[in-house]
Amino acid sequence: MVGKIIGVAKDTMFHIATVHYKDDRWIDIQLDYLKKNLKTPYRVYAILNGVMGHKSKFYFAQDYQLDEAQKEKKKNARFPASVDHALKLDYLAKVIAEQANDEDIILFLDGDALPVRDNTYEFVAEKIKDHQLIAMQRSEIDGMIQPHPAFCVTKVSAWKELQGSWGLDYQWEHNGEKMSDTGANLLEALEKSKTNWLPLERSNLKNEHELFYGIYGNIVYHHGAGFRGGLRQFISIKDYQKFPQKYLVNMVMVRPYRENPPHRWTVKIFRRLLQIFCYLRVKKEQNIFRDLKTNSKFYERFLK
Repeated sequence: MVGKIIGVAKDTMFHIATVHYKDDRWIDIQLDYLKKNLKTPYRVYAILNGVMGHKSKFYFAQDYQLDEAQKEKKKNARFPASVDHALKLDYLAKVIAEQANDEDIILFLDGDALPVRDNTYEFVAEKIKDHQLIAMQRSEIDGMIQPHPAFCVTKVSAWKELQGSWGLDYQWEHNGEKMSDTGANLLEALEKSKTNWLPLERSNLKNEHELFYGIYGNIVYHHGAGFRGGLRQFISIKDYQKFPQKYLVNMVMVRPYRENPPHRWTVKIFRRLLQIFCYLRVKKEQNIFRDLKTNSKFYERFLK
């Protein structure tokens, strides 16, 4: 087990690590929710890829670019975007660890995640008395048991002792398949050290999508796919089960289906159905996004 569990003192500094990727629409919203709901001193450290015009709003901001070795690792990965995200979070964690006090708190927060309760500090202070790490766990995705970086909080000392990393090297088995994603290496460190951690599971009473628009632990909102582009923003893992696999791969992932291509009219009909499907998803996403921008109690729609 990592260290001795000690509570969080009043006015403890929170060091928040976040990533905003080529889209600035979440920046002011996230900062506003932090200001409203985190009643303790905090500093926000950000990777701002393509949106460095907002640099002055953060304690630390950088347009972090992968080096050649990291690019090669990303290129050969099964989930390139997850590797990219993990490397950036690990870099921010290193920056924070070099200047923070050991008893300070490090909070990882996805760019499209928002603390929605005004007792966020009290929640963390209470839960960390009995747990070394508190994190979202997306168990609604079959086999995903690792801590998720959309919301993860621990003491700087605990992160150092764990030698924390969001990397994907570690794998576990689920239903006969090898699983891994962002946070895999952190899961391995927690398991090896027998560290007690608290998973925050999805607490929606109403789901407007199986994977997106989630409330976790009744404390944090995660929009989901907030920085994806094109049709993929509105296609989730579970959607892959709803359409013929070969067509979905061809249309959405834009990979040519070279062997036994479907008839051109089948392609046209399916593409049209997919456009309608995505149009409805777009309208729903726009409605929720508009609501969270103007109504700080928007999350209540998912809890009743």
